[in-house]
Formats: sequence, C-alpha cells, structure tokens
Amino acid sequence: MPDFKFKPGDRVAERPRVTLNVASSARGQQLFKRYNKQRYGTVTATSVRVNARGSKRKIVSVQWDGSQQSCDHEQMRLCAIDELAEATQSVFNGHAE
Repeated sequence: MPDFKFKPGDRVAERPRVTLNVASSARGQQLFKRYNKQRYGTVTATSVRVNARGSKRKIVSVQWDGSQQSCDHEQMRLCAIDELAEATQSVFNGHAE
C-alpha cells in the first residue's frame, strides 16, 4: 500500500464540500451555520483498516482545534492547510461559496 499523505504532527483541514441548506426557519439557518464550519486540526496517528469488502483504507486520526479527543477520517476527506485554497477553488469552480 502506498505511503500516507500525512504524518503525525501535520496540520490539516476538512476537504471542502458543497452543502445545501434547505432550512426555512431562522433556527434552522443558525444550526446550519453552526455545524457547517471549516474544521482545522492536527494529525495524531495513521493506520490502515480493512473494510467489509476487504479493501484496505487509509485512516488518519485528527484532533480538531477546540476538541479534546481525536477522531478517525479517511485520508481522502482531508487536505493540508496550505492546499485548502486550491481545493476550495476546484470544488466551487469559481462560484460563490
């Protein structure tokens, strides 16, 4: 299996994604904003896991800023902080966010 893109100590961000807000109430709008913020964190560990089909998946443990514990994500969901602007541009293709 190829090497991991990230190593412990690297700063990462969640890869940008397009989300749709269908909330019609003010409370719904507030909740959408609250839970759809860009997260930044530090890689704490890497591992390989085998899924139910037997495929090997690269897993990265990230401690998000403001959180006390690490959580696991597939490597493809993350990008380095210095690549975030380019990733955002490619996802939104020049449209307003």
